Amino acid sequence: MLGLLAASHFASHQPFAPDRTFYFWGLAHGLLLLFGTVTMCIGFLAGVMYLAQSYALKHAQAASNAWRLPSLEWLERLNGRMLAVSTVLILLGFASGVVLSILKQRHDSSLNLWLDPVVQSSAAMLLWLFAAEAFRMVYPAARQGRKVAYLTLASFAFVVITVLVLAFVDSGHGL
Repeated sequence: MLGLLAASHFASHQPFAPDRTFYFWGLAHGLLLLFGTVTMCIGFLAGVMYLAQSYALKHAQAASNAWRLPSLEWLERLNGRMLAVSTVLILLGFASGVVLSILKQRHDSSLNLWLDPVVQSSAAMLLWLFAAEAFRMVYPAARQGRKVAYLTLASFAFVVITVLVLAFVDSGHGL
């Protein structure tokens, strides 16, 4: 509490200028989506390692000393956590993008957020992530092993599709 009081002494008394508001929401939007994508990539790698480790154990293949994978339990936990964390981060990134779009529409009423292909693919990806998380939470067997790995791999595929739409479709997104 004392730290907040001391920090308030040095804070500006001026409200956010409109350009600073765009900067803040744009930065939040970009960073949240970036961190969501990075956590999804970590989950993807954990899923691939889980499937490789599971295959090696089922087929009684000896692991080489140079290339040891973590235990299946650890990879399963990492998969589930990365799927949950990336869903929350991508949801927050999408929401901050909606706020940014609302702020931009105040200045330009011709913008239509839901006609943008990047927004449409992001919304579809977010719906998939919600469905995957709901499936994982409701169906106890989906929290275990290969099913979590497959959910993570499919979610990663949705992230890749969304990034490809952003990269190759001329939507005017971000202008």
